Amino acid sequence: MTRRGFTLIETLLSMAISSIILGAIASVFVLMARSMPDDTSALARTNQLTRGIDRFSFDISWATGLVQATSAKVQLTVPDCTGDGVDDTVVYVWSGAGSPWTRTVNNGTPEVVCEAVGSLTFLWRYRTVTTTPVIKTLEYVRVEISSTNAGARPVLANISATSHARIP
Repeated sequence: MTRRGFTLIETLLSMAISSIILGAIASVFVLMARSMPDDTSALARTNQLTRGIDRFSFDISWATGLVQATSAKVQLTVPDCTGDGVDDTVVYVWSGAGSPWTRTVNNGTPEVVCEAVGSLTFLWRYRTVTTTPVIKTLEYVRVEISSTNAGARPVLANISATSHARIP
């Protein structure tokens, strides 16, 4: 009874083919890793701007009062979100080109909403109700924000103030 085995040539040939297949698989993983955006890519910066607008949109839609509204500072009164039974104050601050856009709740620690903002503009639209006393409410705000990263696209959003925040 003779046992059949692999010859040296068959073994070397199968190892060569396996090496080629493993090399191809490894190169696919390397290409996939390189295609993922890092924090400094234009796509990542555009996503960060979009998330910042989403956060701002949430606060505007729930605002019950608009205390201050400039491109440098937006101060809102929102219903209690901290659980202390008192309405909260949310402040968005931007110091100018290249600086971050930050959000602060009740004079707490500022959190960065967007880093390295190149420009930030707001267009506020108000509605005046002619009652006694006259009530001025926020109807919607148009926000345009861009990054200092040249490849990042500016983000434009029209945000409805569904709660119709009162304006002093």
